[in-house]
Parts: sequence; structure tokens; C-alpha cells
Amino acid sequence: MPSIEKELRIKDEGLKLSRLWRQIEGVKDSKEWDDKLMGAIYESHHSPFIISFSKRRDFLPMWNTYSDRGKGVCLCFEDYGWTYEHNDVQLLHKLHASEVSYGKVDQSVYNVVRKLYTDCYERYKDILDKKLRVNKMAQCLASLAVVASPYHKHKAYEYEEESRLIEFKKDELDVKYRCNNRGQIIPYIEVSIKLEYLQRIIVGPCADSVSIIRELKAQLSSYGITNIVPSQIPYREY
Repeated sequence: MPSIEKELRIKDEGLKLSRLWRQIEGVKDSKEWDDKLMGAIYESHHSPFIISFSKRRDFLPMWNTYSDRGKGVCLCFEDYGWTYEHNDVQLLHKLHASEVSYGKVDQSVYNVVRKLYTDCYERYKDILDKKLRVNKMAQCLASLAVVASPYHKHKAYEYEEESRLIEFKKDELDVKYRCNNRGQIIPYIEVSIKLEYLQRIIVGPCADSVSIIRELKAQLSSYGITNIVPSQIPYREY
């Protein structure tokens, strides 16, 4: 965001979205402001819905992090057109695919964020009422966060080589809810993925692969899914 403000040559600190938290009463620091902003976005259901995939298949760090320490399964889908280049319209209005950027924002995402920032800045910069201006700036910042956040992840996760299917909530979407293993209520939407695109199932290195493969083949053979194999990683949980 500071780079966009530099491009737009915004010199007044009171007009910079990156310094907005300093203008909000009762907020002590930028982290507190971030927490308030993200909480408001989540509570209003404006946050996008995401399905995460990885280019890494039988990969030990992924088993440890996302599969109950190697006791789960890895679903391998063939690429049937998810990873096309997105444009500004797709970015804002439909289900689409994107590779995650680590440490650097994708140029197409940056272009959309810059346009949103520019349009908002032109609307709020001449508002004299400080309280009203700050409110408009906060709305703008929330919009920017919703658009940009799904495409960016901390560089520490670069090893995941993640791709995402992203859907920005529309009013007609049927939002459902589930409870995770920590007791948190998680909103979600259903997206149809055809079984014919399921290319392989890999059973985790710490799972009972013999019995799991037998059961999965019994359940899925009628759908033509028989490529079910054990992990090749020599790893056991002790």
C-alpha cells in the first residue's frame, strides 16, 4: 500500500490508508487496528471463500501440517483449466483460480488494488468532516483487504506451492456452517468438483494403508477410481 501512496504522491499522512489506524479513536497500534478490521470483515461475511490445493503431492511437510501427522489422504486432481490467468473482472466477480504469491503481490492483483485505492482516494480526499472521511477511508481499506488477501501468503509457506479456487460472496450464495476440531464455527459454501477429475488418492505414511486402500477401493471402484496407493515416504509416528 505505501508503494501505491507513493505513486499517487499522497503527502498528507491523514489521507493515507496505510496510516488510518492512527486516526481511529481507542486503537493503540496497527496490530489492534488490523484485528478490528479483519474481525469486521469476517462478521459481515465479506471475506472470500477459498479452496486450497498444492502442487506438492507426496510431500512430508504437507503430511505433517495438514494431515494429522501423516494419517490422512492426499487427493490428486488433474489440471482441467483452473490455473488460467485472471483479469480484473474475474478477480472481482466469479469463481476463479490463482497461484498464491509469496512475499510479492501478483501484478494483476496489484493493478486492481491500485485502481480501487485511486477511486476511493478521489472520493474521500476532499471531505472536510474528519469523522466522515475516516469512515469512508475505513470502508475503502476493507474493500482492498477483501480483494487482495486471498492472493498473498507469508514467504515462510512458499514450500507449499499453493493454488487456490476463490469465490467472492454474492448475495445469492447459500452459506453453510461447520464446526472445526477447536470448536470454532466456520462458514463455507459448496463447490462442485467432478469425481472424473480425481486422478489418484495417496494414503498417508502413518495411516493403516492396507485397510484404508481396501475400503476406499470398495467404495470408489464403481466410480472408476482405482488408483489408490500408499505414500512412498519412509516415515512413522512415534
